[in-house]
Amino acid sequence: MTGLSLAVFEHFIHEVRLVSVREFYRVKISNLHFVSFLVPSFIMPKTPKDKKEKRSYISYETENLEKAVDAVRQGMSYGKAALQFGVPKTTIIDHVKGRIKAGSKPGRSCEIDPALEKQIVSRVLDASKAGFPYTKRRLLAMVGNIARRLEIKTRFKNGVPGEGYWRKLKGRHPELTIRNPEALPQCRMTMLNSNVVKNYFEALGKLLDDLQLTSRPKCIWNCDETGVQLQHKPTKVVAQKGVRGVSARVTGSRENITIFATINAAGESMPPMIIVKGKTQRAVSSFNVCDAPKGAV
Repeated sequence: MTGLSLAVFEHFIHEVRLVSVREFYRVKISNLHFVSFLVPSFIMPKTPKDKKEKRSYISYETENLEKAVDAVRQGMSYGKAALQFGVPKTTIIDHVKGRIKAGSKPGRSCEIDPALEKQIVSRVLDASKAGFPYTKRRLLAMVGNIARRLEIKTRFKNGVPGEGYWRKLKGRHPELTIRNPEALPQCRMTMLNSNVVKNYFEALGKLLDDLQLTSRPKCIWNCDETGVQLQHKPTKVVAQKGVRGVSARVTGSRENITIFATINAAGESMPPMIIVKGKTQRAVSSFNVCDAPKGAV
């Protein structure tokens, strides 16, 4: 160590008052690379390593791989084919010797045969359209049962596919996803099928033709009723961010009114009929009938 560097090192020790290796780590050093050659490496703090880049398994075109395989079979060496077409030498060797089939993807092969898996996906989608959708747990259990019945060797834990298989299945079949089903009563579910709907519209079309109403849309009327709850829904309010249990006062009434609306095929509508609770005129007077639609009953 030269006289200058020794003097700088002694001044550094005097300034930071380094008494132990542990204290060295607690001292904030602004110019650490300047003293790195003065302080032994075993007490220098480790610098964070750069994150490794994501490895690309296939960095070449499939067409170049086919050309490289053909060139080797015609007499070209593996090394020359790898340099000329930009394909790894080991990849060319595996394809020429038949270890890897043409068109194969990197990684492990799928546990379930693609044709069989396609049939399973088709069955699940058909069941969903028919109103009997599968849950993810039920789907994975069905795949495990099929694998056991057909004696297919798999890596499933306890014979049931896990989350990894589900993610790969969605990747192979993008039409699959997780949805929140709409609650539908059994009576409506029974009538919601193609045959019933088809028969209904055929009968409706025949009736319109018999009454000669297809050219007179103003004579085709439809009506429906809906319920309206009197208790208002609170609007959005300003509150502290992150606080739970923000509340607003409401009336607490569970009373509803029924509105009977009627409209025809030409887009014209009748005044609505409003049904409220009560049997006397006094019960009706308790509502603000002045602001009701004109002609409302």
